Amino acid sequence: MGRKGHVPIRMCTGCLRRRPKKELVRLGLNHDGGLVVDSEQVFPGRGVYLCPESECLELAIKKKGFVRAFRGKFRQVLPEEVFRAFQEERECRK
Repeated sequence: MGRKGHVPIRMCTGCLRRRPKKELVRLGLNHDGGLVVDSEQVFPGRGVYLCPESECLELAIKKKGFVRAFRGKFRQVLPEEVFRAFQEERECRK
């Protein structure tokens, strides 16, 4: 049970800004270690949060933010795969 008025804050893996959790897109790992958008924010285990801007996704890939956040437990994915899933999530939020 949360406190009334409490807003969970998370940090973007790309730009490292702190924002309310609801403003960020969560990425998680599926059963085979692939990176997927967790739109419901319910995947078990560690998750990565990104601002909905594509620049943050580019920064996270460039800075190896996914390797750091998931502690190397994910299979290497092509940036195009992540961009496609990320864009789909952004479209759903509009």
